[in-house]
Amino acid sequence: GRGGSLGTTARRVVTAAVILCMSLGPWTAPPYRAGLKFSCCYGLSCGFMNMFFYLSIERIPLGIAVGLEFIGPLVVAIVYSRRLKDIFGVLLAVTGLCLLLPWGQGGDIDLLGAFWALCAGCCWGFYIIWGKKAGKSGTAASVALGMCFAASAIVPIGIASTGTALFSWSLLLPALLLGILSSALPYGLEMVALKRIPAHAFGVLMSLEPAIGALSGYCFLGETLSLVQGAALGCIILASFTVMAASHG
Repeated sequence: GRGGSLGTTARRVVTAAVILCMSLGPWTAPPYRAGLKFSCCYGLSCGFMNMFFYLSIERIPLGIAVGLEFIGPLVVAIVYSRRLKDIFGVLLAVTGLCLLLPWGQGGDIDLLGAFWALCAGCCWGFYIIWGKKAGKSGTAASVALGMCFAASAIVPIGIASTGTALFSWSLLLPALLLGILSSALPYGLEMVALKRIPAHAFGVLMSLEPAIGALSGYCFLGETLSLVQGAALGCIILASFTVMAASHG
């Protein structure tokens, strides 16, 4: 989109913050001081997760970006479960990561793009941890406040990158739709889920995202993966299912 990944991230986050504030009214039932701290950490991790992810998909295929990003939630799942059975999941995830990086047969993965995707994964892991803490603060307004914190950090970066193009009227409707469908609605639903299920369970229930990302890239962007890249994503997905089975076994 106009302004590149940074401008897209800024528009997505700010529209989501506005929509969530209008619908949830965080000023009517603000969280306690501890809840406010959790909302801040949750929002910042969410905002930078989006920024790093958009930076990554400028350089690498969508499916690979999602696969690398998913390392973050997988690490959260493994750390929280603390089971010896998860060692197999770790080995599978590491195998997938090694196959995706240039020393594997895939060989054509942009290193900077892979780095941004891993940064997004790190932020995604913190997003799960802090989101659960924010959800337990007892108010649905936590997600709205979190997106306000995200906007306060990401919008200045977007302005520095795009200038006045960030506020173009021609992008208002696309930004509004993007904010609703990709941020406000899913983040609100995820906050409800994070409040009710363990952090590791939430992480592993997202295990199909790399496959969905690869399928979306193929259907909508015409992106194809090599045999080795597909095997790498398969390792990451199988690692997720392995951890899920262990955590409920």
